[in-house]
Amino acid sequence: QFCSTRDEMVPAQYLAWCKTLQDAVPPELGPAEVRAVVEKSLGRRIDEVFDRFDDEPLGAASIGQVHRARVRDTGEEVVVKVQYPGVEAKFRGDIKTITDFCRLAMPQNVPFMTEIEKQFLTEFDYRAEAQNLLDVAEAVRPRWAHAVAIPEPLLRYCTRDVMVMTYLP
Repeated sequence: QFCSTRDEMVPAQYLAWCKTLQDAVPPELGPAEVRAVVEKSLGRRIDEVFDRFDDEPLGAASIGQVHRARVRDTGEEVVVKVQYPGVEAKFRGDIKTITDFCRLAMPQNVPFMTEIEKQFLTEFDYRAEAQNLLDVAEAVRPRWAHAVAIPEPLLRYCTRDVMVMTYLP
């Protein structure tokens, strides 16, 4: 996905394929694996937290996938963002490989890659992402609440690897 946004970093013959990954990433985890990650992360069985949890993901990205669910105790419709196990280590390895390649073939891109690594490392803790959602909502809603919908994280269900937030149809 990352390479698809940088035309100067990928040969043209690969760029079209890379661009398909922007919105067509297949999910990495099957239903049992997703449920295991959620249960381990929340410290509770899925059916204790949700009275419905859709096994079919709504979507997937490079670090996780999203499932629709309904909170058992409130009936609230939510989405559950689940991070892939080991994805941070994989990301670090991929960035190192790309940076090493840049050192050899495209040294002008090394500072850019170093900055990308710094920026992306904040993506691997969904608690920080939940706080960012709250901060954005606080800044945007006073003026734009009539025009912009921002999902609200349910902090009691947000961990490093799982984030639960309101579903926006």
